[in-house]
Amino acid sequence: MRQPRSRPLLALLILLTTLALACGGATEAFERLSGGSKWTDVSELERTDSPAAEVAGDQPPATRTAGRKSPTPTPIVAATATTLVVTDTPPTASSQAQALQLIDQGFRQEGDTVSYAFLVTNPNQELALEGTPYELAAYTENGTVAAKKNGYLSLIAPQQTTAYASTLSLEENSNIASITVQLGEGRVVVDEPLPEFAIEGVRTFLDSPNPSLTAILTNPDQRAFNDIRLSAVFYDRNDHIRGGGFTFINFVPANSATGLRMYVNGLPDMLGDGGRVELYPQLSMLSTARASQMPPDAITTTLVQSGFGSNGRELSYAALLENHNNGYNIEGLRYRATAYAADGSVLGVNDGYVPDLPAAQTMGFSGSIFLVTTEPVDHVEVQLGEGRFVPPDSSQQPFVTEEAHFRPGHSVNYVTGFVVNPYEQTVTDLFVSALLYNNAGQIIGSGLTYLDEATPRGRTAVEVRVITSSEPASVELYATLSPLSQFR
Repeated sequence: MRQPRSRPLLALLILLTTLALACGGATEAFERLSGGSKWTDVSELERTDSPAAEVAGDQPPATRTAGRKSPTPTPIVAATATTLVVTDTPPTASSQAQALQLIDQGFRQEGDTVSYAFLVTNPNQELALEGTPYELAAYTENGTVAAKKNGYLSLIAPQQTTAYASTLSLEENSNIASITVQLGEGRVVVDEPLPEFAIEGVRTFLDSPNPSLTAILTNPDQRAFNDIRLSAVFYDRNDHIRGGGFTFINFVPANSATGLRMYVNGLPDMLGDGGRVELYPQLSMLSTARASQMPPDAITTTLVQSGFGSNGRELSYAALLENHNNGYNIEGLRYRATAYAADGSVLGVNDGYVPDLPAAQTMGFSGSIFLVTTEPVDHVEVQLGEGRFVPPDSSQQPFVTEEAHFRPGHSVNYVTGFVVNPYEQTVTDLFVSALLYNNAGQIIGSGLTYLDEATPRGRTAVEVRVITSSEPASVELYATLSPLSQFR
């Protein structure tokens, strides 16, 4: 009998990412994991191979291949990498290279948290620098050091200007008057020409319940990149830095673009009086540039169709996926879902991992986005990564659903039905998605839930809250193992 793998940390993080559905995606999962603060720096969380944590900004990097940036400093950053492994050995410098230069710095205090940002440039013509250590100190009015923070900067390409934004926690009742940033010497990396990430379509939503900015990140490279760290630098009308923010983008497909959303505490204060923002996408310490890892006899996952339903700021999206491989399950398949307005701007984003897709099966999955505005959504784009191709266990059996029905309500709609458990054991925490279709067979709504327990060799009733644009002509239920599923 197939038993669940021992991966409790990965399972928790994937579940947190999935459960962030109504709050904007992985960013909220990071926040809940780290105690609920929207200012918590994800770079300080321990990470193995999970989707929701990283050791980026406060650990020295290992050696890697690197790339080149255009000689004109702009808020657009180029980057590439092989897999990075964090070590305990500080990076070394070369006497042939000039050190990074600090261009500007600034901060904003809100309670016991300081958001800060600083800009650096690499003056070298041919040499990239990585692992540059920095120390930030925050001072009170009388010159007392209230707090310090140390970290490392990731790859800075030749003649590249970029920024790093993060946060600093203070002891209670500390008032900061100034900050200083000191830079050490980074490791020299021989450089090669690289394409550039590009940022466009930046919008700010100051009146949203969660003040946010959205934008589009473009990757012109033929490889996909994952775990991109995005720093935001906020300027007042006099071009003084007044704080920073950051988020992580789980992946951007090769030769493609994807939407992003960043929640920022104090955004109306920082931008409400003629301020502006600049965005700097940067590889994190664990970013990878991935060529295809698909086995030669495997076939890529097919996105059959996707669709959505919305109700005010709440949007539910769904995708129907097909695994054509008889000899492979597909696991760890990253996805991004971006809601676009008619003018192409981003209204909401969610990301995460598709539940494991069994061999030779078609499966639907659902998720939710809490939109930054009540503007109409024109379309939702679902993008897929590659995933891992894993030979199926010979004892593995699919979960079947039966008697799916739409049950309308005054304010809440449901899809009900039964999940059939083919195993002789109780299976917990099944991931159940409901997909709703119109007469033309197009997805017009969806919903998801977790089924606590599925009865051994029997049927278990399930009820899924759904959001739909109109009453459906037909509905479907899909059930599959989640990362927390157990056999009992």
